[in-house]
Amino acid sequence: MWPVDFIPQYIHTTASVDALCLAFIGDQLLVSADGQLPLATALPISAEISVQIGECSGKACILLAWPKETPHSDQLQAIGLRSAWGLLDNSSYWIAARAQQLLTFDRQHRFCGCCGTATARMPTETARECPACLHRSYPRISPAMMVLIKKGRELLLARSPHFRPGIYSALAGFVDTLFKVQPF
Repeated sequence: MWPVDFIPQYIHTTASVDALCLAFIGDQLLVSADGQLPLATALPISAEISVQIGECSGKACILLAWPKETPHSDQLQAIGLRSAWGLLDNSSYWIAARAQQLLTFDRQHRFCGCCGTATARMPTETARECPACLHRSYPRISPAMMVLIKKGRELLLARSPHFRPGIYSALAGFVDTLFKVQPF
């Protein structure tokens, strides 16, 4: 969950030295060897995407992204967001999760789905708009649910084959809004 003092935004900007940088090479988050988010000075120059996605404790939270082939400092490692769980502090992790969602939205909506014209970020909302046909796109909301099944002191947990050894999870999945109720 986001920190309580996080204020979501979506403003085209450049990273400042004191910003919280959520830097992605392809889909991988850049972190230092000790699991910290990098400083702007340690990042490659001229990001393909540079958006202020919020503010936390008065500090700008900047999403920066480069294509996956972009070289980066040997002091940084590129890891998947799942691997960052437990490595980053909770506040940074949830802000990084928001950054990755907005990165996916930004990359998938560079061009209008109706006419193919390049879209532009809206100055006052989290959206992209086509200047030719005025079609507006917003980030997708994918409702999900998580269930913990209990029987006395026992819990039903699941394990995916791609989890690290010893990792289990409560049952979770996306909510399908287009379902058909089957009669008994």
